[in-house]
Amino acid sequence: MGFLKKALFFGGIYGVGVYAGAVAWTIRKDVLRYESEPHLKPIVPEKRVVSIYNDIAEKYSKKITKEELFSGIYFLRFFHLRNAKGHVLEIGSGPGSNFSFYKWKQIHSLSLIEPSEEMHKLASTRAEKKVPESVHLKHFAEFEKLPKESSFDTIVQTFCLCSQENAVKSLNRAKQMLRPGGQILLIEHGQSKYGWLNKILNTYAESHYQNWGCVWNRDINELIGESDLELESCKRYNFGTTYVIKAH
Repeated sequence: MGFLKKALFFGGIYGVGVYAGAVAWTIRKDVLRYESEPHLKPIVPEKRVVSIYNDIAEKYSKKITKEELFSGIYFLRFFHLRNAKGHVLEIGSGPGSNFSFYKWKQIHSLSLIEPSEEMHKLASTRAEKKVPESVHLKHFAEFEKLPKESSFDTIVQTFCLCSQENAVKSLNRAKQMLRPGGQILLIEHGQSKYGWLNKILNTYAESHYQNWGCVWNRDINELIGESDLELESCKRYNFGTTYVIKAH
């Protein structure tokens, strides 16, 4: 390696180190400032979150594709959602991110609940390419629009608890619509296993919610525990912030 290449190589390492140090210093400063201020209660999503998703629908759809490949969530969707079968209900279906991961041969119908009109438009466009004609596809803006006699073999919810005002109530409704022997498949994100990371999540929770409509530091275990769901399995990834759950 010539002198110039060595200079560029070590200069690059030095630059990355300086940048990483600056980011770490900024985060530390923000965390200390956050912890010095009074915080009466955790952030809870409100109904206006729908307007946030209407505004960011296009940007959201592009952003999560890149982030999920990098974080491995893409593969968690692949392995978890291939278990969906029968008559499927997806809550908070967003732009149709899960369409690529279902094994369509074992699905008879797919019902979507998504209150954001802009997200629904994106999902409809994606469904034309991804959802086979043999699968009966239905869309509902909210739980209340579902027929009262509805029952499903599989209920799917991915990264939705972070934006639900009444998350426990939503989980209980899901259980009520589940057929005997049915399954609930969740992929969610929330509090970490590690205190240092939770401090960072707490510090930036408000700004993240304002920008993305997502409260990323919710206690997922607590929400599941307060609901009527019976937990079958819960695996955690990405320092414990990503929860892959099977329940009934």
